[in-house]
Amino acid sequence: MVRRLAQALVRRRDLAHDVAQDVMLVALRQPHPPEHLRGWLAAVTRRLAGKARRAQHVRARHEGDAAPPPANEAEQHTSERLQLHRRLTDAVLALPEPYRTTVTLRFFDELPPRAIAQRLGVSSEVVRKRLSRGLEMLRERLDGDFGDRAQWVRAFAVVGLLPVGSPWLLLTVLAMNKLALATAAVLAVGVYWFWPRTDVPPAAVTAVAAAAMTPVASDAAVDVDAAPAPRQVRMGAPTFPLPEPDCSVLVVDERGKAIDRATVHCWTIGAAVVLEQPTDATGRCTFAAMSGAGGVLVVAEGRYPHHAALPRCGGQHRIVMPDGESCGGRLLVDGREGEGWRLWLNCGEFADVLPSALRRQLGWRATSVRCDGRGYFQFVGLPKGWRGSIALPQPLWLLPESGGTREGHDGLAVRAGVRDLRVATTLLPHVTVRVVWADDGTPVANADATFYGRFDDDTDSVGVAVAGDRDGVCICGFCPGTDSAYPRWCTPANRAALVRVEANVSANGSDGTVEQTWNRRELAHDDEFLVRLPRARRLHFLAVDIAGQPVAGARVQTQGLSEPTGRDGRGTFAAKDGTEVLIGAPGHRISFCQAMRYAAGSEQDPLVYELLDDNSLTLRFVGLDKAPARVRGSMHSDLSFFAGNRVATDIDRVLTGVSVGGSGQPETSGDLRRWRNYKCSLDLDVGGTITLHSLEPGQRCEVVGYDAGLTEVARQEVVTPAFGEHTEVVVRVQGVSFRLHGRIRDRADRPIVGAVLRLAHGLKASTDSRGEYEMRGFTRDATDITVRANGYVAQQLSNMALVRDIGLNLKLDDASPVTVRVLDERGSSLPIQAKLDGGGLHDVFDVLGNGCVRWPNLPADLVTFTCRLGGRTFSVRHDTRMPEAVLRVPVPARLSVVMTGGWPEPSREGVGVRAVARPAGSANEVAAEFYADDIVAKLLLPGAYRVDLVEFWRSERDGTPTERSLGRAAEITLRAGEHTTAALR
Repeated sequence: MVRRLAQALVRRRDLAHDVAQDVMLVALRQPHPPEHLRGWLAAVTRRLAGKARRAQHVRARHEGDAAPPPANEAEQHTSERLQLHRRLTDAVLALPEPYRTTVTLRFFDELPPRAIAQRLGVSSEVVRKRLSRGLEMLRERLDGDFGDRAQWVRAFAVVGLLPVGSPWLLLTVLAMNKLALATAAVLAVGVYWFWPRTDVPPAAVTAVAAAAMTPVASDAAVDVDAAPAPRQVRMGAPTFPLPEPDCSVLVVDERGKAIDRATVHCWTIGAAVVLEQPTDATGRCTFAAMSGAGGVLVVAEGRYPHHAALPRCGGQHRIVMPDGESCGGRLLVDGREGEGWRLWLNCGEFADVLPSALRRQLGWRATSVRCDGRGYFQFVGLPKGWRGSIALPQPLWLLPESGGTREGHDGLAVRAGVRDLRVATTLLPHVTVRVVWADDGTPVANADATFYGRFDDDTDSVGVAVAGDRDGVCICGFCPGTDSAYPRWCTPANRAALVRVEANVSANGSDGTVEQTWNRRELAHDDEFLVRLPRARRLHFLAVDIAGQPVAGARVQTQGLSEPTGRDGRGTFAAKDGTEVLIGAPGHRISFCQAMRYAAGSEQDPLVYELLDDNSLTLRFVGLDKAPARVRGSMHSDLSFFAGNRVATDIDRVLTGVSVGGSGQPETSGDLRRWRNYKCSLDLDVGGTITLHSLEPGQRCEVVGYDAGLTEVARQEVVTPAFGEHTEVVVRVQGVSFRLHGRIRDRADRPIVGAVLRLAHGLKASTDSRGEYEMRGFTRDATDITVRANGYVAQQLSNMALVRDIGLNLKLDDASPVTVRVLDERGSSLPIQAKLDGGGLHDVFDVLGNGCVRWPNLPADLVTFTCRLGGRTFSVRHDTRMPEAVLRVPVPARLSVVMTGGWPEPSREGVGVRAVARPAGSANEVAAEFYADDIVAKLLLPGAYRVDLVEFWRSERDGTPTERSLGRAAEITLRAGEHTTAALR
């Protein structure tokens, strides 16, 4: 204590050490210890420090008299002082706004933080943060100009700029490091308590203490900045928040090698927005400092996404991506190496620790890898025991001989540890389109295109939506409209040829949608087609707050969403004349906005938009046990409760991180557009909380909560807060809060990763790498629980009575996969899909092609497979321990129906027209039905049939199906293996 007080009084370390020794000598010479030791020591230290200072001044004066200054020393001293003063002023001028204005008002105009807050229209907390960040940037600037901190501190001190002049307080604060800053604060408090009340504290101590306290906005009754001396401050143990350093993230593998071009998503707990940065060649990326704990998710080429928690979102962080297990193989396209094709890893649902906005953004396809020159690929970092799937690019179709379990035509089920996959695919008939801007020919990144194809057999492909890459390239493959054509299309020579392709192309920033068509002759060249998009007019804008200061991160939504503004508040957006501008920024209101003055919208004359104060409403759902409630929430009101009576759109999701699905009835009266009977769903976080921003003030709304069974468990009325205010509402949930947890293993007691537990109406959880799961929610009734995992037999627990805490451990049996083929008596495959009789829980299957279906998760048992042909049922009994089953049926005939003169129109609304084929002599049995848009022949058993044209409808009274003959019929006889056409006149 003595040494620290002496240091504060004499402001020289060597002299303070001497004073402290002298104080100890005086204390040792006392015959009895003083009654009040701390006060006595303080008094002695003050007296001896005063003597030491006086002696130092006398010595300096005598030395100065003995050595007269050289000629022009005063002029040189003044010049150096002015130059250094200018360098300090230039450093302040170089600060970006709003830091420049805040530092100037505080240290040059000597305004206290509260006065600055009132002048700028912000809170004292905002002023404190701006001061902290501004001082840090000034230190970095001066460190760079002078080489290190000691150099510029010494330079300013030599010319006398530190103790006197208007910027002395700024320089004092800048020269202090964190330890000195905290020490000065403690000394200020100590001086106040130990100094006699009749004395005035020395100027040196006052300056140090004031400098230490300057950046802090206090909530105490007495303003620190307004107080004439530190001893007049009435406050407890003071704290001095220091500026957080930027959050620097280094991403490496287990061997310490940097991972470049990885995408790092960073967020703080409870924050609305997730930041995103790529790593550089050294594996580093940097985010602006954020307060509080948070997390990162790293997505890198060919690696499983890796999540890590951050104790604080500032400073240096080293993220090690585990090598984990791997999964890989070779891609073959029509028997050749699949060089350059990109494959995606479907990682399934991400853990609840990720923000909901990030889970939605990443979706299933979070990471990908590009095949090498021989078609080989590999994913690493997979959790032990992981199971998932690999997705193909759109133009490729999986072939039946691919290794692993197919998930449709574009996905392959895989597991960790498999390194020899053989992914056999075929390249569908396709087109490649490059989208460029019409004005300058530059690529349009991430264009949106929808394609429609027609083949030479008069069949159509389904519409296909494709997203372009960064180079504006869209590749679309066309497949047949029915699964029955799959076996034929697996061989390129057997496919129908493309004769016509239509494309609708648009993009963010384009002036509408471009429609383009290519014919058979153009498609035959297999060239890359060029689509030129007209660019919408680009308008420049400047976003400012109510104090006229630039706003960073502001975005405009018109046809699309603009890029965020920089620190200067400037940005551009694409818009047509008369387009409404929806603008917002983090911490500011999202609303329709008019420019503050007429402007050309050019870079020299930008549109100026003033962003107003935001408001927010936090809804926190809490159960009877005061624990967070995982419920489904909704909020409704007579008018839309978003500012301006608008609906929530992409800009709300991007700026606030909250995704709400809203619906209502649009109402337009003159220039006023409103939404009535507005209702939106609330996507609560893991803590049962959601925060809504930019709300219409004073709007009465009803908040409703539902449990997993869609039973209403909470209803509460809320009123939206005024602009500039925040309201938190606790919604009490009336129900029984439960927690279901445990682990799922196989019969060998190994954890099963990715097993999914489902309760009624969608509440679900999945197991982690240890096979453990946890589920929380609300219910009032018993429920059924279904457990499924790929490769294992599903289980169902019925009528589970849920109480507050249930530990449920399960073991699953290995499944028996069975492939069933429907063949006729000649051994030919038929386009008839088999079904599992009484399958229920185990009736999960993949359609592999023409008459071929695979059940991957059957129990070891005898089961029955059935199919329908011509109104009759055929079946086969099969032991699932055998991997394949054949279901044989008679050789069928084929029947088509044509209508001479065309199909008639229905006689009235609610009535349909169809042709019905019935076996001869049967009035009720229906063998097949035909409609006007049927182009594929129906399979029937050989024999005699009657085909009638009828109208059909359902009775309005009881819904009974009714039909009436239109008097057009034909008698036909079908023969095995032949195709017959029935003509109705």
